[in-house]
Parts: sequence; C-alpha cells; structure tokens
Amino acid sequence: MIRKKNGGRCQTSQVALSSVPVVGLLFVGCFSAVLLFFIFYGEQWLLPTSSEEPSLPPFEEVSEILFQSGEKTSRRIRFHCGDRALCPVLDGYAGILLASDWFSQIKQGYQQVRPLSDGVGQNWREAFGVQSASAFLFVSQREGKRGVLFLGRENAYLKGRYGALTMVGSPFTEEELFLKREELLEQSAPLFIPAPFLELFSAPLNEILQSSVLNIPSLAERVRSLTVSLPDGKTLLLSKKEPPEVAEGTMDSGAPSPAPWSVNGKAADEPFVRELLTALSSLRFEEVLSPDEAPFSWSSKAQEFVLQYQPAEADTREGETTEVLILQPSADDDTYWAKRGSLSSLFRIRTVPRSITDVREEHFLPVR
Repeated sequence: MIRKKNGGRCQTSQVALSSVPVVGLLFVGCFSAVLLFFIFYGEQWLLPTSSEEPSLPPFEEVSEILFQSGEKTSRRIRFHCGDRALCPVLDGYAGILLASDWFSQIKQGYQQVRPLSDGVGQNWREAFGVQSASAFLFVSQREGKRGVLFLGRENAYLKGRYGALTMVGSPFTEEELFLKREELLEQSAPLFIPAPFLELFSAPLNEILQSSVLNIPSLAERVRSLTVSLPDGKTLLLSKKEPPEVAEGTMDSGAPSPAPWSVNGKAADEPFVRELLTALSSLRFEEVLSPDEAPFSWSSKAQEFVLQYQPAEADTREGETTEVLILQPSADDDTYWAKRGSLSSLFRIRTVPRSITDVREEHFLPVR
C-alpha cells in the first residue's frame, strides 16, 4: 500500500508487488548456477592451460620416473629392465611385479599433469615456491632426454602442487641436475600436478608391489619338478612325466597311461600334487623388508622349495627356469618369513596353508 498526496488530501492506492518474488527467484537461480560452475569447473578457470607450453613427455615414451623428497623418501620406477622378464619394476625390488591398481593410478595421474598458460605472470617461480623446492620428479625418455620437475607450494583448495619443468637434451644424473638448479629454473615452464598423483609415491610397499610371492602365472600347469627340503633333513622329489607321443597313423593300445606325477620315484596322486602347487602359487605377503630389517635369522626350521618350470610363451628365456622359495615360521607369532631366489627382499606371510607346512611323502601316494 502506498499513500500519496492529492489536492491536500491523502489518497491510498494499491500497487502490485507480485514481481518482487520473481526477481528474487531469478537472482537465487543465477547465483546457484554460477556456484555450481565454479565448483565443477573452477579449477580449470583458475588455472588456464595451454597445449603450446612445454609438458611432460608422453607416458608411453618414459623409461624411468624418480620421485625424490628430501634425503629419505625416494621411489624410482623403471619401465625398461633389459632382459628381465618382469617389468616395470620399483628400483630395489626387481623380480616383484608392481600392483596393477597402483600402476594404473600412476599412469592416470601422470597424464593429468598439465602446463599452465602465460597468464601466471613473470614472477610465477617465486609465487609458486619452486625456487626453494625440496621435492623433485625426474622423468627419463627412451631416447635419452631427461626432465626435472621442481615441486613448489601446495594449493589445498585445488588439491595439487605447482611445479616448474625443464627438459634437457642429455641424460644428466640427479647430482648434475642439482648443480644446475638455477640455470634449469630459468629455462623452466609452469605446471600443475594433482596431489593424488604425488601421494602414490609415498604409499606403503604393500600397496605398490603385487602381493604374490612367486609371481608365476599358471604355476600348477607349468611346473615340471619340485624338490622339497624338509626341516628333518628329508628330501622329496616330485616330478612330472610327459605323456608319450603317439605316432601318426598308429592306434592307441588302450592301456592305462602311467601316473603323470611321481614322488621319490613312486607313483603320486596328481590331485594332491596340484593342491601343493596351487597353495604355493596362492602365497601372498603382507610386508616386505630388506635383510637389514629382518627381525630373525634363518634356522633349521626352514623349508626349501625348488621349482623347475616351463617359461611362459611371452618369455624370451629358453629351456626350463628355476625358482627357489625358502619358508620359515616366525618365533614370535603365527606368521611366516619367505625368501625367493636371488632376491634380497624378505616377505612376511600371514596365512600359509597346511599343505605347505606339513609336507610328507605319504600325502602324495595313492590311497589303496
């Protein structure tokens, strides 16, 4: 209601105010749309990118990635391991496969590192904190080029860190790159690195490495012989006989085939042999330690398993391959310690099937 003066008298008139709520709703709607856009696309808006800026080499061309933070934290992934069958690997743990989930996240995170545009300003190195960086990411290409990524300050809101990348034309060592720090920073370009990608390098080993102790796919089908050295000094030799080839044009005599497996020269019951081989292939570790960290020493309670098996078709090695597994119960709890072949790493295993811990000749003989 509005009152207005008319010839000395006050007259009251009705004014329609129905448009006010409509304007309010429009304002709230526009504000909500802007807020949603900022939430979902704000990172790209705050960090303009440009495909013309220098960036990390394609993941497929990388031969090595080294993450270095301070003097203690270091993780080096090697993508080319010479003639080794297992690759890529974590440096210091050759022969142990990388966990597929962890490695796929490394690849995804690497591909999400993106360059920033020139809009960051001339003083971006100081603003991003890369001049005082104490963490670095070194990337090597197959052709010999190498890049160093200086990791600067964090952006908690955008969940990442700013960085400065320089690619050099020859494979400098980390020490040489440190000595050329100022020169490299002058030639660097700004990048933004997602925090989840960097956090992967600080993950515990049992998340980085595949937990399988033996890493022999289809072990039960490929093993040709297994020698078990028991704590009491006895030795069991399980060997597999290949079925005789039938010449073309001849008929099968119908005679029963000999047992494919034997134990110390006696016919063995195949299901029990396969049970042992399956149990060995199912061993999973919960912790991996270096010999210096081992809280025990090997004793007469250890069992030794020597496996002779056929390499996989993709393996370039010829002839049979040998794998040695030493297993010993812990003196403190129900866990077991294991060592595989020439690897220096020691594995702590929580669960070991009885078919492994209680191996006796009579277990493999046919029931009569």
